[in-house]
Amino acid sequence: MRRKVCVRDMLGTATLDTVYSLRRREIKNTMAYLYNRVGSPVNVGEQTHVKALLRDMVVGGTDTTSNTVEFAMEEMLNKPEVMRKSQQELDIVIGKTNTLEEPDIHKLPYLKAVFKEVLRLHPVLPLIVPHCPSKSCIIGGYTIPKGARVFIHVWAIHKDPSIVKNPSDFDPGRFLNGEGDYSGNDFNYFPLGREEEFVQE
Repeated sequence: MRRKVCVRDMLGTATLDTVYSLRRREIKNTMAYLYNRVGSPVNVGEQTHVKALLRDMVVGGTDTTSNTVEFAMEEMLNKPEVMRKSQQELDIVIGKTNTLEEPDIHKLPYLKAVFKEVLRLHPVLPLIVPHCPSKSCIIGGYTIPKGARVFIHVWAIHKDPSIVKNPSDFDPGRFLNGEGDYSGNDFNYFPLGREEEFVQE
């Protein structure tokens, strides 16, 4: 439980907002450092490390992000009223000439609901990263031995009609009442996986 609270507090909106300017400054400093080193001799080991790090960062985040954005666009193109509401919210909150910044996301409840619904219909990983229970347990009449590798079929949970009303419909409105907790506390909605073991000692 302590780990769960710690992770929630570390990754919570309030904590991330307090370090936003620091993160932005550090990214600028890193880019300036790399830019200023253009043309200077490079340590081969350093170059290999930087290239590998950048490749992992880009490849690891690009496919999942671009796929999610493509699914969002596809769903909104099929529901023009959702597209219209999203555009209106952006125009009112951000304006047509300003740039959307990370802290602005919390001022856009409808757009957040749209992405929650996109992630419900099209989870980034249909089978989340496997977990292992810390002790044997019984779930749904099945015995899960300690250390067993457990895969959770998120896609099937999000499409279960006993959990979600009209599960195949794209309806961001279902998340406007505060449902859909990204932290993994809601066992009916966890498109990004869970952060802790299923059975704690």
